[in-house]
Amino acid sequence: MRRYEVWIDNSKAFEVNAVTESGTEPAEYSTAPPAAVASLATGQHTWQLRAVDGAGNTSRSDTVPFSVDT
Repeated sequence: MRRYEVWIDNSKAFEVNAVTESGTEPAEYSTAPPAAVASLATGQHTWQLRAVDGAGNTSRSDTVPFSVDT
């Protein structure tokens, strides 16, 4: 995989590169979510992962519901 995209409420929230600049997989994946994720409103939401390879082929996970209670 080239990158993973995190979709929240059917909109791409952020992405994580799965390949380093040298072309190798990183030892671990981590990212700080953008402010838009941190400021989700109280209530029900959904998230989904989308994997994208170097040729642009994609694969999506199931949509998973979650709730925010601030």
